[in-house]
Amino acid sequence: MLRNLEKIREYVDKSFGSKKPHFERTVYWLLQLKPDADEAMQAAAYGHDIGRAFAPDRLPLYVRGMKIVDPRYVRKHEELSGNKIYEFLISCGAEKKFAMRVKNMVSHHESGGDEESNLIKDADSISYFENNAGIHLGWIEKGIGKVQVREKYDFMLDRITLEKARRIARPFYKKWVRTLNRVRSA
Repeated sequence: MLRNLEKIREYVDKSFGSKKPHFERTVYWLLQLKPDADEAMQAAAYGHDIGRAFAPDRLPLYVRGMKIVDPRYVRKHEELSGNKIYEFLISCGAEKKFAMRVKNMVSHHESGGDEESNLIKDADSISYFENNAGIHLGWIEKGIGKVQVREKYDFMLDRITLEKARRIARPFYKKWVRTLNRVRSA
C-alpha cells in the first residue's frame, strides 16, 4: 500500500477543491514511461503543481502582463510547489529522505535536470496536452494572443526529454496546433 501517495492525493485534491484529471493522468503517463516508478515518483507526479493552489497571485499570467512561458514564473512555481509538498509530507510523518526526494522532483518538474525530474516533466507534458492545452485557447478571447499559446504548446513539447514521451505527446500537440490555427484572434 502506498500510504504517502494516498496522503498526497487527498492533500492535492482538497487543496484544489476537487480531483483534477491532469494529476491522475500525469501519474498514468509516468507509469507508461517507467512502469516500475516507485511511490516517491508517483507522489511527485500527482503533486507536481500543488503550488498553484497556494500561489499568492492566482490571476492568470495574461492579466499580470506576463508571457505564458515566463522563466521567472516557471521557477517560482517549481519552488513553491516543491516547498509545499515537502512541508506537507514532513507534517504527516513521512521520512525526511522520502520527502526530500519528492521535493527535488517537484522543484524541477518544469525544467528537469536529473532522470527522475525529467520523467515527471515528460509525464506532465503529455498530460498537459491530453487535459489542459484547451484552457489556453480560452485565454485568446481574453487577449493573450495565438502566438503566446503556440509558444506554450511548443515549450511543452520541446522540453520533453525521452523520445518515447515525445512520440506519445506529438499527436496531442498536432491536434492542439490545428485547433489553434482555426481559432479566430480576439
